[in-house]
Amino acid sequence: MMMLTVDSNPLVEGDLLVPVLKTLEVPHVARSTSFLLQSSQPNPSLYESQSGDSTPSNHPSSAIDPIQFFSVIDAFTQPKYAYNSITKTFQPASKPSIISAPKQKVSLFRERYEIILQRLLRNELFQSYPVHALPQHQTAGKISSINNLRGRRNQQFLLFGLLTRSPSGVISLSDPDATIALDLSEAVCAAGIFAPGIFVLVDGKYTDKNVFRVHTMVLPPSERREASKKVFGHIDFLGGREAGVKGGLVPVEQEYEKFLVKAERAAGNLRMIFLGEVNLDQPRVISLPLYFPFSNIQILKALKSMFEYYSNEDESQLPLTFVLMGSFISTPFPANGYSTTYKAHWDSLAELLSQFPRLTSQCAFVIIPGPNDPWTTSPPCLPRKSIPEFFTTRLRRLCKDIRFVSNPCRLGYFSQELVIFRSDIADSLLRNRIVGSSTQPKPDGIDESTQAARELVKTILDQSHLTPFPLNVQPTYWAYDHVLRVYPLPTAVVMCDGSGWGEFKVTYEGCSVINTGRMLRVEAKEDGRARYSACWWEWDCGVREGREMVVGITEREERRPEKEKEKRERKKRVVEKNGLLQAAVTNRTDVREEERIPERNVEEDTQVMEMTISETRLEMHDESQMEDAEYENDD
Repeated sequence: MMMLTVDSNPLVEGDLLVPVLKTLEVPHVARSTSFLLQSSQPNPSLYESQSGDSTPSNHPSSAIDPIQFFSVIDAFTQPKYAYNSITKTFQPASKPSIISAPKQKVSLFRERYEIILQRLLRNELFQSYPVHALPQHQTAGKISSINNLRGRRNQQFLLFGLLTRSPSGVISLSDPDATIALDLSEAVCAAGIFAPGIFVLVDGKYTDKNVFRVHTMVLPPSERREASKKVFGHIDFLGGREAGVKGGLVPVEQEYEKFLVKAERAAGNLRMIFLGEVNLDQPRVISLPLYFPFSNIQILKALKSMFEYYSNEDESQLPLTFVLMGSFISTPFPANGYSTTYKAHWDSLAELLSQFPRLTSQCAFVIIPGPNDPWTTSPPCLPRKSIPEFFTTRLRRLCKDIRFVSNPCRLGYFSQELVIFRSDIADSLLRNRIVGSSTQPKPDGIDESTQAARELVKTILDQSHLTPFPLNVQPTYWAYDHVLRVYPLPTAVVMCDGSGWGEFKVTYEGCSVINTGRMLRVEAKEDGRARYSACWWEWDCGVREGREMVVGITEREERRPEKEKEKRERKKRVVEKNGLLQAAVTNRTDVREEERIPERNVEEDTQVMEMTISETRLEMHDESQMEDAEYENDD
């Protein structure tokens, strides 16, 4: 029998190995910034965290450079992974192209189906247990294929498939094997929005008329990010490895991910700033002279208020990044004749930012296009490419770190992943919904807007897709459908839906979903004037929470009564004078024949009268301009 002996006289003592091991690099070193400003360097504080002490005070933020762990992933550089239903895993696919083969369209919805199905089969609600091992208060649900319904009429089944609507208006359910018509007259619907393009679970009975009578219809339950990463944590969905980006975006061992979380806490509560619907040609709501119908004064005031708010802070408290989401013009970009004006809007933004050199030199800027930005398609096709460089040359020269990326895009920060998306998806879902609101009772104390926001968030995350629509409702590049997935669930989804749903923040299955709304908001007051406010959202990276920031930009004191009275009297005198002159011109043609002066003199007098009226109108126009100028000064 062999006996193992321990060397009692090792060459190197264990205590002497500790400083040596601390200087060695681990397999995944600190990643470089997405802007390729710095090279990855070993982080001493990160290695020291291996001692097991998770107290943030033991990891000073000064020893960690957060910008090394910050990345921006463009949709057109994100690698594609296709789900293989045989091997039950994701496999690398060929590089996608905008002009793709027809088979990409065929596999688009099939892949969505298989991804949600594999998630469902891991859920304990749909796992099969032996009778003696069935968990308490648990009934396993068995999903049947539509093909299995043949010859089994008047029996109960649980089906999973895609809701579709035929040209004749018939609602059906489809899976990879077959399609069956649905009878929703007695259906009880759970929370969510049900429309064509949505994958659902339906429980009901197969009738004699080859129709499936639905008793209950629900959305497939989602899966938390932690559970998905236990299965697919080894897959680099965002392409950090190919881009040379290390850290939280690449697949890492579970133990090292704990170190990333500790380093994230040690970096402090850095913030990301999100702005939505930044219309640089924002129309003014207050009354203006007819010759000046539009102005970008208010939107630039809102941006200036926000930049001033952060420029006065300490260097350590400056935001990590500013994310601006379009549309940056209020009307769709035309094909011709608008390029110079559109470029001028970006130049005005660059001129404003030039007043804040601390922000342009130390903060990153991310620009995401909206539906109206070039190049516009009708309807807009996703994902959208970034704004062309031609329009933004001045802004690119001014800012040290600026990225014009696609819509949608993704941000990575240590172990966090944020999906940024600009689209008016709420209205599209409501326009196409096939059943009314949920039949479940609403919780007490929840208003309708909050409940609607919850249903919208649940629908998107349960579908694991940002745009769960048919292609005729939301066109998508067939080969790039993978960039619209939200599986595994990200840390947060920051969206800008300007369709009037308002701003909200909803957390579902550990994923925070924020709707920023419009940055410039207008509120009508009792005096008839408009009040403008600058609104944006902060994402606190330390606590992983978002909060809304609102700053008024046109607050002013009430006008003095005596001054208002004087203006009204002056305007009244001008109107009376104008009326008298107009009456004099009218009465001049009614003089008696014996009193009529020669025609030449009448014409001359009439011209003099008309010139006087024109001068009076010009005086009234100047009065109106003076009032607008006084209003701006009061602001």
